[in-house]
Amino acid sequence: MPNLSVGTTYSGLDVDKTNPAQYPTTTPIVGDKYVATDTNKMYVLSELPYTNAAFWIELSFGGVSSVNGYTGAVSLITDDIAEGVEKFFDSGITTYKSNQTN
Repeated sequence: MPNLSVGTTYSGLDVDKTNPAQYPTTTPIVGDKYVATDTNKMYVLSELPYTNAAFWIELSFGGVSSVNGYTGAVSLITDDIAEGVEKFFDSGITTYKSNQTN
């Protein structure tokens, strides 16, 4: 995989990444990136020629698909987290400790 910290980033429609007309003043080289504005995908050129679609490798950023079994916009409360034997909160323990004096 090419070094992603160098190179030029191009943008345009996904289908145009292999179209020479997309690059009127320069030619993509290995390591260059392409952002498809219509699909929100990002590619990196792994080898030449850039006109071969198979050489544009889609980058995956590993988005989160679920949190604690929930999907979509997730908000967790303490009841959503299993505590097992290590209690993080117990009203009896809290009351006992708050009544202790030094």
